[in-house]
Amino acid sequence: MPRLYKQSPYTVVLVGLLAAFVLSPMLQVLGAGGRIVAVFGLGVPLLAVYAVADNRTHLAVAGSLALVSAVTNARWLDLPTPIPPVGSTIAALLFFIYATALFLRGVLRSRAVTRDVLAGAMGSYLMLGITWAFAFLLVDQVVGGAFTVPLVGVGGQPAFDTTIYFSLITMLSVGYGDIAPVHPWARSLAALEAFTGFAFGTIVLARLVAMHILSRHEER
Repeated sequence: MPRLYKQSPYTVVLVGLLAAFVLSPMLQVLGAGGRIVAVFGLGVPLLAVYAVADNRTHLAVAGSLALVSAVTNARWLDLPTPIPPVGSTIAALLFFIYATALFLRGVLRSRAVTRDVLAGAMGSYLMLGITWAFAFLLVDQVVGGAFTVPLVGVGGQPAFDTTIYFSLITMLSVGYGDIAPVHPWARSLAALEAFTGFAFGTIVLARLVAMHILSRHEER
């Protein structure tokens, strides 16, 4: 694993994200879905930051945000915590904003387009979707009833599978209609995420094509 991560760090991050998406719903039936989300939700973004961090400051900031997120979200591991769910969501949201922005920055600054870089672009897209999911969850926790299907379960426990699902279909502009935003804040965020998903594909694709043309030109 260390050797693979050193050679293809972006691919390892993408595989970790996909594993979280696949395993979490399956283990939810066994009552272990929350633990899987907690482990992957902290470990994979940290791997992403480590893959692109070019100084110790990035690692220090990411590590601090991850630590705060871990402490405030201890309920995912069935541990007691005095932090209210809103505080836990804010901590996780800040962590993912930083990790996603840093990871995407690293992908866009790559000197050549390789399979690993393409994996990094897809990983950035998934991390962006998770970041938006935390934003939707925060809105539903603050105002309540922001969506036709609650994103907050019994005892304030986030229905994260539902939240991720809504975030990804919104960013992909699929819109099945089974979950819809009804509060103005939720509608504004949904519209902004849909635009972000479109802009991401346009900007990142254009950047990767330009990088590929430039690398081919430099080889001649």
